[in-house]
Amino acid sequence: MQTAPQIIANETGCFPPQSVRGPTADGSFAARPKAPRDPRIDFFRGLALVIILYDHVLERLDSSVPFLLHLTPYHWGLFCAASIFIFVSGQAYGIVYGRVLDQKGFSSTVARSARRIGSLYVANFATMMALVMLIHILRGTGLAAGPLNSRLLGYETTYGHLGTFFAFARFAIVPDLFDILPMYMLFVCIGPFALWGLARRPLMTLAVSTGIYCLRRAGFFDAASVMLDPPLYLNPIPWHLIFVMGIAVRRLPFRIERNKFLIGAAITIVILVAFLKAGLPGLVTSGLINPPSWWSIPLLWRESLRPELPLVRVLYFALVAYLGATLITQESPFWTYKPVKAVMRLGRHSLLTFCSGILITWVTDVMLAHFHAGWPGALVAIAVGGVIFWVLSLAAENYKQRQSRSRNFGKLPL
Repeated sequence: MQTAPQIIANETGCFPPQSVRGPTADGSFAARPKAPRDPRIDFFRGLALVIILYDHVLERLDSSVPFLLHLTPYHWGLFCAASIFIFVSGQAYGIVYGRVLDQKGFSSTVARSARRIGSLYVANFATMMALVMLIHILRGTGLAAGPLNSRLLGYETTYGHLGTFFAFARFAIVPDLFDILPMYMLFVCIGPFALWGLARRPLMTLAVSTGIYCLRRAGFFDAASVMLDPPLYLNPIPWHLIFVMGIAVRRLPFRIERNKFLIGAAITIVILVAFLKAGLPGLVTSGLINPPSWWSIPLLWRESLRPELPLVRVLYFALVAYLGATLITQESPFWTYKPVKAVMRLGRHSLLTFCSGILITWVTDVMLAHFHAGWPGALVAIAVGGVIFWVLSLAAENYKQRQSRSRNFGKLPL
């Protein structure tokens, strides 16, 4: 009598797809064992949300921010916090919905994905409603209108108060900072097809995704990239590759080898890029050095190209992801520290954290415009936003635990 083959997870927590494992004795496929939750997913997703808040608040100050406060990958590397968030979200999608695909099939995966899109849509619309009410309350107190608030007022002038909600509901308008969730909805739409393809034809699936990316970089899909008015800041056509890469990391049976030479080379490249991207321009603007003309080449990598995700950014992000996977393990004592656990809690409740971050940034925009607080006021707003993040995530965690205990209590025998 044959027995099902033993399934061993690789170093990234991946399991081979069903087609690799083979059938059991009765002809059915063995269920994919449930791997322990990877703390790196929650941590890096929470960290990305904190960086996004930090970056968005400082953007309200334009060029008045001291150089030393540019602490984000946006200024020191060739990727941004949105890259981390999308990549890690792809990994989470691959784990959760990949298990649904293994156990219940493609149709159930599509149904679960559709429900997830519905919850994202409701959260997006509820955040917009809360924002409009909050902005009207602030206007009633006589606060000055910031740049973000002024653009929202322009929508209301064009569509009317009620018409603004209908226009937002059908994505006719996408206010500032609201473009991540619609893009993520599109990624969840293609998620079941990416999972199905990676389980059966992984190389072909990756080739198709890479081909779509290359076609967009070559100038195709112009009409598709501007379906929304205004279009999303990050073009979802090339950016879908980061999401698919995240799914592939968790679904394909490969190992990430720890190689000292590769790690050393990767660290050297990261330091060099940081110097070229931030250090050298900082020295130039301060007048300390007068570099030759070739130094301007790194400017080709600056964030003006970020919406279309140039290839150099994809390669650089893959390099940073390799460092993260090899240097930070699941068994590290790093995950036991309380600040780290707080960031992980933000990642576990990422939707609540992201939506509250939008509201915090808009209120900060109004406050900075009214009080002219400059970068010290922005740092205070970031600190207050961090406290709000912590309180909301803690409340959400406690509520989730109470719900879990209630369900378990209902299952106890009488």
